[in-house]
Amino acid sequence: MVPGAPGAYRSTGGTLLPLGLHGDDAGVHGGEQVLVITWNSVTYVLPTLDSRIVFTMLKVSTIHPFTMKRVYEVLKWSFDALAEGKFPAADPWGTKFSRTYMPERALKAGQALAQRVSDGALYRGLFAEFRGDWKYLKEAFCLADSYCSVDFICHKCDARKLGSRHDMWYSNFCRNAGHRNTMVTNAEFIHRYRWVCPLVLILGFHITRIVFDKMHCMDLGVMQVLLPSLINVLLRSPSRPYPEPDIDARYGHAYKDYISWSDGEWRRQRQTIVKKKCCSKVWGGGDGKYPKIGQLVAKAAAIRNLQYWVEYEL
Repeated sequence: MVPGAPGAYRSTGGTLLPLGLHGDDAGVHGGEQVLVITWNSVTYVLPTLDSRIVFTMLKVSTIHPFTMKRVYEVLKWSFDALAEGKFPAADPWGTKFSRTYMPERALKAGQALAQRVSDGALYRGLFAEFRGDWKYLKEAFCLADSYCSVDFICHKCDARKLGSRHDMWYSNFCRNAGHRNTMVTNAEFIHRYRWVCPLVLILGFHITRIVFDKMHCMDLGVMQVLLPSLINVLLRSPSRPYPEPDIDARYGHAYKDYISWSDGEWRRQRQTIVKKKCCSKVWGGGDGKYPKIGQLVAKAAAIRNLQYWVEYEL
């Protein structure tokens, strides 16, 4: 903890810093992936490299469920110490520190992690959220119901993919949708998962603080369909900006315009661009399907950049 840290709030219990956790698989060499778990302040905006503090990294292909349970027990223990604002007196499994067991920790047990110089009040870290994509959140919390399920899709209610009751479908966003009356309480969620996931026992944990990461929802979700659909509308017929009779020629023309635009005034702020050339086969859909692109065509940062060009064109 850093005294005077931005994004902190003063209270009678000391200075409080809301902290979030994030987990995701990251590609490394070849097809190998590494699970990266980080923590950060949720009230202060900094570049990713300056704000995401790595908690641990594990090679996905070698992860065992027991290993992850141990990792999350240590994570819970760490956040409990942050909430108290003091160095812990025992390890995550209850063994007390002593002169013969981790003596360096025994010397600090009970001392403040950090204090305000003015009055000696403690700095304390408060759990605020746990972010990730569906895959990671399902694995981290051992969720029985998720988007991967055949029918019941949600850990917070009884929304479904199937069934004859349309009011229970997850795609029903009406105010009177039936699944809105089946919300799982925080106590029910903790009781169900406390024996398989130590994370639900973090001080201040609440079911509503399991958050789907914005990047996966937008850049690698909605935008993967929305942007190519808008481009398809823009290019499916000859127009004044794109008069070519052949649709692939119009896509090629649009891609050249996009590259030229990206090299202009926006280049300084949004460095990542879509490097794979546009064509109707990849971007235009077909057979009655919506146009859609995947990460092999454009990564999240490139899609984020592309939306500004589409806005500029439209």
